[in-house]
This record gives sequence, structure tokens and C-alpha cells, in this order.
Amino acid sequence: MATVAVAVATPQIRKSARSSRAMSFFLSHEIGLFSEIAANPAVLECTEIMEPDQKAKHFPVILITGTPGSGKTTHAQLLVQESPIPLQYVNVGDLVKDKGLHEGYDEEWQSYIVDEDKLLDELEPTASAGGLILDWHTCDIFPERWIDLVVVLRCDHTQLWERLEQRNYPINKIQENNESEIMQSVLDEARKSYDHGIIVELRSETTDDLENNVERIVRWILEWRSNHGFKRNPEETIGMNNKKSQES
Repeated sequence: MATVAVAVATPQIRKSARSSRAMSFFLSHEIGLFSEIAANPAVLECTEIMEPDQKAKHFPVILITGTPGSGKTTHAQLLVQESPIPLQYVNVGDLVKDKGLHEGYDEEWQSYIVDEDKLLDELEPTASAGGLILDWHTCDIFPERWIDLVVVLRCDHTQLWERLEQRNYPINKIQENNESEIMQSVLDEARKSYDHGIIVELRSETTDDLENNVERIVRWILEWRSNHGFKRNPEETIGMNNKKSQES
């Protein structure tokens, strides 16, 4: 039975959000094999060592964003599994629908119009506490003070088109999101909204991309903890590296 993706849109950008999907969805794609991890190689390295602050959050807030179909949920779910520290995962689109954090439904674009004030009020306590992964197709709504790392996932537009077709997106949404990816709209939005030093652009097309990206983010988490004065616990290890060591 075919399913139809229901989107969530901000008042400014009425784009399609994702429907729920399993990890296997991403892993099944074999088109456009790339192993490149793009952009700024230094962005995932922390440099400033700080003394721990009793009032400061102990765990970072990571925003994973990108055009619908770029692999955000897949990355976020795997990161939760592999993270050396506890991280809470929030699919913002699902939260908007489940909590009624919207101003109604736009029939033309088949998307909810997000009530930004309600959404931010809902997320404020969790984001302030830290230890959070936010998964959404847009990023400019979130206060800069919340976010420690912005991961922008990129995908070849032909592969993106096929992914959205598999989700039964209507053709106008596929075209809109495809054009958005070609024009790197989400990346530009991130650069306008946050310090460039916390933004990383990662290729998201293959299984290798997925694993490499998550390992890289895990290393950043450990650096963030160390450089904010928190001692590493014995269980704070890099999950995938351990698995590979056991397999070899």
C-alpha cells in the first residue's frame, strides 16, 4: 500500500518535511557512489579548552539539516546508537504534528504551517539542557545560542529525485526540493544563521558516507566534551571503530 509523505513548513519556507523512514531506506540506495566527505575539514575540531561550568550544559546540541531526502533521519538515528554520550533525538516535523505546534494545514503544499513561537517554547527546556539532536529540513528558526554543531547533508540531485519518488512525493514537491538542493538553499540558510565555524557540509549518498559522517560527528562530540572540561568516562568510546576492531 502506497504511503504519502506529509510535510511540515514554516510560514517563510513551505518545503516538504520527511515522512518516517527506516534505516534500511538510506542503505538501499546504490546510485551515485561517492566517498568524499565535503567542505570544511577543520570544523569538527574544537580548539578552545574551557573549565567546566556547573550551570553549563554537559552535552552539545547538534542540528542535522538538509533537503528532504538527504538522509537526516538516517544519520540522526545512527548517531544516537553510536554516540558515546546520551543524546535525545527530536524529529521536529513529527513534534510539530504530534504536539499541534502549527497554525493549520496548507492544502496546496500538503504541509503544516509551523507556529514558531509554540515550537521554540516546546524545545527551549530540552535545548537549554543539551544532549540533543534536532532533525529538520530548515534551520534558521533555532536560536544561535542553542546550537553547537550544524550538519548540512548534501546529495546528488538525481539521486534525491529518486528518493523522493520512492516516498510518493507529488511532482511539484520533487521539483521544488530538487531545485533547492541544486541551489544549495539549506547550506546558504545555515551560513546566514550561524557562525561558519560550527557548520559542516557532508556528502550523504552511500553507506560509506553514512558511516564516515557519523564517526566524524562522534569524534567531534568527544572533542567538545574534552575541550569543555569534562573528563571522558570509560564508556565514552567510538562505537563504529570498536565494532570494526572486533570484526578484524
